[in-house]
Amino acid sequence: MMGIGRKVWTAVIIGILFAEIAAAFEWPVSNTRLVSTFGQSRWGDYLKGVELYSEDGRVEPVDSGEIIFRSTEDPAGPRRCPSGLGNMAVVQHERGIRSVYGHLAAPVDPGLTIIKQNQLIGEIGSSGMVEGRFLYLQIIDSEVSRYVNPLLSLPSIADRVRPNIEDMMLSNSITDYPLQNGLRIMQGDYVLRMKAYDTSAAMDTFRPMAVYSVKLYVNGEERQSFSFESLAIEDWRTVPAGRSDLPHQFMYGNGESISLSSVVLQPGEAIIEVVAADFAGNESIRTTRIQVVAE
Repeated sequence: MMGIGRKVWTAVIIGILFAEIAAAFEWPVSNTRLVSTFGQSRWGDYLKGVELYSEDGRVEPVDSGEIIFRSTEDPAGPRRCPSGLGNMAVVQHERGIRSVYGHLAAPVDPGLTIIKQNQLIGEIGSSGMVEGRFLYLQIIDSEVSRYVNPLLSLPSIADRVRPNIEDMMLSNSITDYPLQNGLRIMQGDYVLRMKAYDTSAAMDTFRPMAVYSVKLYVNGEERQSFSFESLAIEDWRTVPAGRSDLPHQFMYGNGESISLSSVVLQPGEAIIEVVAADFAGNESIRTTRIQVVAE
């Protein structure tokens, strides 16, 4: 746990430095509505950016910079695209920060190289592998090799809706135990599984999005925590920065629920508290009292 703590603290410092560097970033679309959030499950991996919707459709860079890469969707269809982002562009900013714009309606003007913050880079579209009409925005800090949550450096969006926490359970190698008051279980190692999600106001239908952070407390002591502040690639796997023990295959192993690394429960009463927060700071808390019995 000490090693994980140091890594998490390093990730926090990186996040603070990034926020200072990118303080001038602006939303690439007007009247922004979040469709998908950083870190949620997508195509067997963590989503490394955010998906945005705007009725206006005009897309501008988050800051001035140089277009260093662009890609055009092959008219034969997405199977022959250089990437699943369809028509897209990458803009290089100061201090190694890059921003990526995907699913644009048309290819970016090939004559456009230096671009200003309020200059048109394209229109929201549905090119590439996407279900709907959205802009995909990704922020990369190339100096520390991190995919950074774009919401760290963009103006806040009004949001008073708390995340949802549902279907909590404790699992060991033998069985799953629905987490409810009065539960009696044997002492030992357990993995906490739950549905923790935020909801998108951009869609008429239910569309769950990833929460920003989850913390697990046992008898008031923090035992587990993670945040989708940034994502790193370690041993060919995407993980939340500082949490090499939480690759996508583990956290989203069963599709809908998320899992945290195992915790040891000792005999006696255990007060288990789960706190899930979205990026706007809204929190949901679930507290459960159980009895842990000795073997």
